[in-house]
Amino acid sequence: MRGLSPDQLNAFLEVTRLASFSRAAERLHLSPSAISLQIRGLETRLGVQLIERLGKKAHPTPAGRELMQHAEAILRQSELAAEAMRSFAGTGMGTVRFGCGTAALAYLLPPLLRRLRREHPKLGLAISTTTTDAMVAQLHANEIDLAVLSLPIDEGGLAITFLREDPLVAVFAAGTRNLPKEVTPTDFARHVLVTDNAGARLNSTAVGWVRAGGVEPSPRMELASIEAIKNVVATGIGAALLPVEAVAGKLTVGSLAVRPLKPPLTRRLALAQRKDKPDNPALVAVRNALLGLRVSPKESRSRSPDRPA
Repeated sequence: MRGLSPDQLNAFLEVTRLASFSRAAERLHLSPSAISLQIRGLETRLGVQLIERLGKKAHPTPAGRELMQHAEAILRQSELAAEAMRSFAGTGMGTVRFGCGTAALAYLLPPLLRRLRREHPKLGLAISTTTTDAMVAQLHANEIDLAVLSLPIDEGGLAITFLREDPLVAVFAAGTRNLPKEVTPTDFARHVLVTDNAGARLNSTAVGWVRAGGVEPSPRMELASIEAIKNVVATGIGAALLPVEAVAGKLTVGSLAVRPLKPPLTRRLALAQRKDKPDNPALVAVRNALLGLRVSPKESRSRSPDRPA
């Protein structure tokens, strides 16, 4: 018997997981007829029926259930083989796929990435920015290799290394009248809350902090980046809660006024990867570079802007 086709096995597993040929086709970006052809080809090769239709759902036969375990093991070994080869391909070290938030990429990572490029010029790095929840899903799906993300998260199957806990601060347009030395949720009652996009951890953190003080942050304005938030706040349209690195720990940043929060609010960052992720030189180099983000709790607290006199 010829070797089993990974494409056929993958199509078979998606059909059994989703109980649907059409949904499996959508997931794999194929037509339902192409999925059916893959399954028929696999059944012909093995000489057994693997899928049976009951109503509108597709279910594995007893033979199909047995094959599921072997198929998962075969595809996992193929994935590990590809991972091992990545370190030798293309650039000489391979490419590491890395996820992070927009604030970390803009304000924390540039010095580390410059040093990484200088020390490992043959290293390839594919960086994507998205939400913490999306990064967790991408790690589990092996779509990225490493991620710098916000805690807490569901750590099942992931190796988590705590990096730092930094304060968030309130940001207003410079010249805003009657700003207190420390900003409370009540102080946001007269301002439009400008936040990151819905689904981002910074968005839910900011809204949760304001609501915990008995204030409903409505209306809200949701923007795609920290720089966009800062620009809008500078016009006087609203106010925001931002990571302290976005304002460099200063009380005045251009056309912005910055204040510490009462009660304090922090963001905890961690480095995450799959526990079963095999090491290679490229992955180790990037992971070691990202560990340079680590700071002690005392250093984190010192980053909060001083209170105005």
